[in-house]
Amino acid sequence: MKAIRLLEYGGPLVFNDVPTPRIARDEILVKTRSTAINHLDLVEASGTARQILPIDLPWIPGHEFSGVVEQIGSDVAAFAPGDAVFGTTSGMGAYAVQLASHAGATVIATASGDDEAYVKSIGATRVINYREAQFEKVLREKVDVVFDLIGGDTQKRSFLVLKEGGYLVSAVQPVSQEEAAKHRVTGAMMRLVPSGDVLGSIARMLEEGTLRPDVATVYPLEEVAQAWKDIAENLPGAHGMSPRAPGAARTQSHGKIVLRVASHEHDIRTRAHELYLARGAQPGRALEDWLQAERELTAKPRRTN
Repeated sequence: MKAIRLLEYGGPLVFNDVPTPRIARDEILVKTRSTAINHLDLVEASGTARQILPIDLPWIPGHEFSGVVEQIGSDVAAFAPGDAVFGTTSGMGAYAVQLASHAGATVIATASGDDEAYVKSIGATRVINYREAQFEKVLREKVDVVFDLIGGDTQKRSFLVLKEGGYLVSAVQPVSQEEAAKHRVTGAMMRLVPSGDVLGSIARMLEEGTLRPDVATVYPLEEVAQAWKDIAENLPGAHGMSPRAPGAARTQSHGKIVLRVASHEHDIRTRAHELYLARGAQPGRALEDWLQAERELTAKPRRTN
């Protein structure tokens, strides 16, 4: 199979062949259709957080995926080959805002000025532009919970806005227990625990429109280097890349940067669906018409004398 890999910390990405993974009895093998570029990928790849976020080199980045089950282990009963699935192995900022708002919390978020309208549209009551002000200097009332996705100095300043007895939860680095005790709050680093039930609940919320995914740009897998460069503009020094200069034009909107894994089978199905829609659906013949379009696109050309 093809994969994007990092061979050394801070090094370039390579796109080459790797062995297909062998699954255990309680595992499934998923043929990935799409994956997302996450800030955490760049932090891990840079090596700056290797003490707490080590990776095994060579390393295949990617914490979020969607695809189709290709194989199942002998002990797996909940899935079957051909099932469409999605999953993640890390925290999600935009979803955290939506989930907190859905639970009834008053959400105060930090973001760039470009993202203020979007962050408010997904549930934030107030947005503080971190490029213009430090949140601890403009918040007049202290809060019950801080969800830290940045770490470093941002985490240190987060203690200043917490109520006594509050919680500081970090998705990127351990929370100083000395500082937590000093400010009389509870600090913990969040680690995800795989849960099909939780993901099932999230899937239903997506289908109902309670949660709204937001995609900024979709790149073909071969252009992963450009995708990394675009997302790194807001991460000073991440993976050896420079952040966007103050006042410089933004190259992308907010939202996920997605890598699309192309396949002949996927392209055929997409084109067949477009052909089916162009011809117009016939009542009671939807499946037959779609399959006919697919057969026409996959048929080998005949030789003529």
